[in-house]
Amino acid sequence: MLRRALRFLESPRLAIVLLVYLASASAIATMAAQGAQRSAVYSAWYFVGPALLLLGSTAACAMRRTRVSAARLKQVRALEPETAARLARQRGRDVGTAQGEGSLGAAAVALRELGFRQARVQGRVVVAQSSAWALMASPVFHWLLVSLLIVVLFGRMARAEGLMGVPVGGERPNIAASYGVIDAGALYRWPSAPLRIAVPSFEVDYVSDGIDRGPTPFVKLLSADGSVLAAGKVYPNNALTHNGVMIHASDYGLSPKISLVTPGGEVVATQQLIADFDPNAALRIAPAETVLTDAAGKASVRLSVQLYPERRSGRVVKLVPKSPKALLVATDAENGSELGRATVTRGGALQLEQGSVRFDSVGYYARISVVDDRSVGALYFLFFAAIAASAVALLTTPRFAVVAVDEAGVVRVHVRFYRPSAVTPADVYDALRSVLGGDGQQGEGAVDAD
Repeated sequence: MLRRALRFLESPRLAIVLLVYLASASAIATMAAQGAQRSAVYSAWYFVGPALLLLGSTAACAMRRTRVSAARLKQVRALEPETAARLARQRGRDVGTAQGEGSLGAAAVALRELGFRQARVQGRVVVAQSSAWALMASPVFHWLLVSLLIVVLFGRMARAEGLMGVPVGGERPNIAASYGVIDAGALYRWPSAPLRIAVPSFEVDYVSDGIDRGPTPFVKLLSADGSVLAAGKVYPNNALTHNGVMIHASDYGLSPKISLVTPGGEVVATQQLIADFDPNAALRIAPAETVLTDAAGKASVRLSVQLYPERRSGRVVKLVPKSPKALLVATDAENGSELGRATVTRGGALQLEQGSVRFDSVGYYARISVVDDRSVGALYFLFFAAIAASAVALLTTPRFAVVAVDEAGVVRVHVRFYRPSAVTPADVYDALRSVLGGDGQQGEGAVDAD
């Protein structure tokens, strides 16, 4: 039963089917799902189950290749002079007669020229073999694939990605409440001391090296105590990164600033809201909304700030208005009844029973995409390590050859190739016959399929 299960897991057809299925599911999830829906796809049984089965299949293949390679490595390392001479006598082929003491040295040189990295003369025997890496590269490659799958599977569930709006000149803590859209994996945990993301400045049209980079925020990533961890302009193909946190520029909009003023004229709170440019909205700008709380912290008033856009030649442009104007509408947070409305310019206020809401100014806000994925470094390392191991496995051929001279001076050779190669055992026999000047037996030698 166990052997049947292992044969099933080791099947290349199973691995191919699972790879195609998972690639298709990932593509569909990326194109069709968003936010929490996409996270739900990657944590669903119909995705996690096949991914774990692929992990098991790759691990089974890695174990089989490790067993085979370890046995071959043991066989090669056991090639002491006596063992090699006996192997050549029992399984070898006659390639000629030794012409003197230099015959074995010439045979060793010929074997090196054929790609046997290690060829040494030991008495009346030549032992030639490939490096240990040639034997172990294949299992190392498969174990790296296993590690890569583990990091991809669990790294996906331990990452967070979302869109955050940060008013220019302000900052936001990297917590779930700061995001408008958030996709956090099932294993992701928000840090107890969150980082802070600040946008000190913003350029609507940033040009660098003669290239228009488009809307570009200058972003600072700060530690919980305010230390600058990373800073720079963020535009397409130029993200801000730090220890698995990647910040990309997404879009921008307007940020109206309002103040809550008591009847006595004291400013008790200031807020910078977010308003998006929206071609489907009546004024081409979606209203910014917030909730005002009373002294007890209870939501009491819902406030809507509808900005009037900047128009040039009769068309709305995505710029801060030169003469800011807004419609302020206050409603009861519980029953939705209107408490008051007013169209105001900069410095104007909407009067309410408990005080007033003052419209201070309008600036920009930057919408940024934040990815917190600590597995990125491990993914890059494992990916390039797997490529290196794959290159070694493909470009090297595990093999060995033993050349022995018997008491009558006859040279016999045994060659073993563990994987097909451009150089064949027949080429080895022919090269040694040429060096020794003999005819000997014809033969193909041994070649194992890996």
